[in-house]
Amino acid sequence: MLAKGSLLFFLVLWMSGCSTTSLDRAIEPDNQWHSGQLSNGLRYHFKHVEGKALSLRMRVHVGSLQEDDGQQGYAHFIEHMAFQGGRHFQRHQAVDFFAQQGVLFGEGLNASTDYHYTIYKLDLPEHYHWQSGLRWFRDIGDGLSLDHYAVEREKGIVLSEHRLKMPEPKPYSLQAYEAIIHETPFSNAHALGTHSSISNLTAASLRAFYHTWYQPQLTDITLVGDLTLEQVQASIESLFGNWRQGATPRPDFVSLERRELADFVAQITIDEAQSFSVVLLRDETTIGTFEQRYRVWQEALLRRLIAQRLESERYARDIPHVEVAVTDMALFRRKLDVVDVVFTEDDRQTASQMTMQVLAQLRDYGVSEAELQTALLFVREAIETQPMHPSDIADEWLRAHRDNQIIQSPQQRQADLDEFFRRQIQRNVNRAMNFYLSNPMMLSTSVSELANRDARLRDLAVWRSAYEMQSPMPLQVTASSDVTHPATYGEIVSSKWLADNMTLWQLGNGVEAIYIQDPSMAANVHMTMAALGGLAALPNEQLAAGNAAADVLMLSGVDKLAGAHALSFLHQRGITVTPFIQHTQHGVEIKANAYNVADALAITHHLLTSPRLDEPVLTLVKNQLSQEVVDYAETPFGQLNHAMVKNVFSEGGFYDLIAAEEYQQLTLHDIESVHQSLFTTPFKWVIQANLPQQEMASLLKRYIATIPMVSLEKVAFDLPLNDQFASYLSVKGDRPDSALVMMDFQSTQRSLYDLQTLAADQLLLQVVKQRLFNTVRNREGLDYAPNALLLSPDSGGVDLWQLYAKVTPNDAEQVEVVFGEILTSLRQGITEKELQRARAHLHTKLDNASVEDLRQQIMRYWLHFDSYAVGFKPRYLIDSITVDDLNRRANQVFGIGTKQVTTVLEAK
Repeated sequence: MLAKGSLLFFLVLWMSGCSTTSLDRAIEPDNQWHSGQLSNGLRYHFKHVEGKALSLRMRVHVGSLQEDDGQQGYAHFIEHMAFQGGRHFQRHQAVDFFAQQGVLFGEGLNASTDYHYTIYKLDLPEHYHWQSGLRWFRDIGDGLSLDHYAVEREKGIVLSEHRLKMPEPKPYSLQAYEAIIHETPFSNAHALGTHSSISNLTAASLRAFYHTWYQPQLTDITLVGDLTLEQVQASIESLFGNWRQGATPRPDFVSLERRELADFVAQITIDEAQSFSVVLLRDETTIGTFEQRYRVWQEALLRRLIAQRLESERYARDIPHVEVAVTDMALFRRKLDVVDVVFTEDDRQTASQMTMQVLAQLRDYGVSEAELQTALLFVREAIETQPMHPSDIADEWLRAHRDNQIIQSPQQRQADLDEFFRRQIQRNVNRAMNFYLSNPMMLSTSVSELANRDARLRDLAVWRSAYEMQSPMPLQVTASSDVTHPATYGEIVSSKWLADNMTLWQLGNGVEAIYIQDPSMAANVHMTMAALGGLAALPNEQLAAGNAAADVLMLSGVDKLAGAHALSFLHQRGITVTPFIQHTQHGVEIKANAYNVADALAITHHLLTSPRLDEPVLTLVKNQLSQEVVDYAETPFGQLNHAMVKNVFSEGGFYDLIAAEEYQQLTLHDIESVHQSLFTTPFKWVIQANLPQQEMASLLKRYIATIPMVSLEKVAFDLPLNDQFASYLSVKGDRPDSALVMMDFQSTQRSLYDLQTLAADQLLLQVVKQRLFNTVRNREGLDYAPNALLLSPDSGGVDLWQLYAKVTPNDAEQVEVVFGEILTSLRQGITEKELQRARAHLHTKLDNASVEDLRQQIMRYWLHFDSYAVGFKPRYLIDSITVDDLNRRANQVFGIGTKQVTTVLEAK
């Protein structure tokens, strides 16, 4: 065992298993980045990336640290005004123009303000309008109008954002953050300012601040896309060359000093869960040498190892519903690592003590070789993955500059990665873990009532004292490798070629599987199996069991492996097998790699054919779900949603509210009945991997085709609606500073739901969101983030739509009126321009879809519409919808015959 924080770490870490590579050599910058500067001081950065998409960023060196007394929130307010109009783009024209190109405000078109910078972001799906993006940036630079009426109108939106992000009482998470920055330059410089400073702001004072800080020598422009350097230089010079240089110098970056942090206890709000955190304030984020890069990579490995051990330990201690996260962030050029554990009050002592004991044991005894190899598999994939999309590349450039890091040349980076992984032998990693966990740390935990604060502080002192002592040798949970594999093989009765890399197989037991052989998956194997049914296929008396079954099935274990051993077996191999039961479908998500996919499928085979059902696990799940029911009912949104559900639906459907008592009455027989009803029916599979087709076919024949299947009777997905509903409902809550307003719409015309209707709904949702944004936010200034939701599950049998906004209590009636205006306008018609904008936005989302999105997309169309082919090319379906189709659908959803319910949560 090494002494804690042993200096031997420095002497042997790099020597053991070392190579000839020097650790202190400088990093070679990526020479694909080109930088320049105009005579007025404006700087620009460009990287050529092939493809249609193009990303632009404008960064101004002004944030909340540049604000004087009385100016709090000014930098952020100007960020808002950038979307209100300027020299080239009048009021909201920039938002409208880029929306026509498929760029939605808040996603591809956005901005942010922090302590040091204000950054404007524009991600174009096609690069044709990149010069319009630069023209908008020039408007921001010195062409914003900032007129009195626009400023006054925007105050409501900014104050709404302040209420949303800085609520009273303060959330525990915000209090913990403020404790970390306490008595630093950041402690009284929140970017959102104060209610008073924003309310008292004038157009004249804002213009003065704007002209002081928006100057070319304080500005950087970043472009990433398929352009030439000559094109970029010419356009930057043309559009920004005559911007007059100012006299304000670039402010220095203010870093967070490394210091001791006092332990911290604070009260949670009604919306928050209990938690315990270990915070390590660490080195500077600077990366300029291989040694600094090496440490960043190795710390990622250490965090993964800590998370793995905590995950295994929580199952070993029978607290599987405790949630564990180990994260890192850069806070003002200082590394901040957080071990965070979320729990119920009953698990507080066990979860908190477990966390400190695990950290102490990792510090003193390190990790096993098996743990190391599992972690290396995950970390290699994470750090070898490089940003490919222009948006990610542009953001990486800005982060690197902010954190004082050099973006490394791809060739040298790959060589350094190879060197790094050669050095990750168990002895080296355990020495690094010892040093890492010997750093000063802050302990923090939450309380429900301030009266318990002193007791929790005493707990922290006891746990800290125990941590500083030698820890006992850990008793590792080791999983048996004796997972039984089927001895026989089933058959594939038919095979259909779909495309060069896609095949459809029909198995002898009725299972169908689409295999997508995708080189981008590398060693990963991701599978989704699903069937129609879900909660809708269960009788009303089994709904509680349906909500509990997935957790009980997984936590009880499989085959010879009881709960903790099964979960440890999966975790050590990097396998996840996750059953799910949703409203109208059910199935299993499986993630593994090429080396252990047989084990993953063997686990799945046992889960479907002979699940273990454990009484203590059932008790654990019952208690967890019962507590969640109680906790959710106390939250503002829970109160609102409960009132809405009881008002809208009659009893007997899968939206029924489950009482805590119903969970407590569950038996293992109830869970077994749900399993028998849902998990013995033929499933559809969508598989993504890079295995040869013959190998994947052999796996399916052994592990899936040998499962006996029984067809599920056709499910009626109709939802029983309450004919005696109240059209207006007022619910009293505990938030005096805000009111939640929901307007729900139900239509029973969904019986003819088909692919065209689905596509029309996707487009209609974008139109409704845009109208909400234009009226509730832009015109009235009532809410920072109003939203619209389509709540109907696929195959759900009824239309369920919802508009909602969070406003001040005095504005609740006004937002109801505005919702009514939107409803009337939708009945009057949707324009071709709105359709084109919605279509362009959906195109952008499809173009940026991940491999995970593709698998889910194919399954959705195949399962609910028996049309897997649409999942491969959904763009054609979106483009087939005309404006007449969209208006017909709008009248079905929001027409005269639609049931309308307004529910308001307001202060008592």
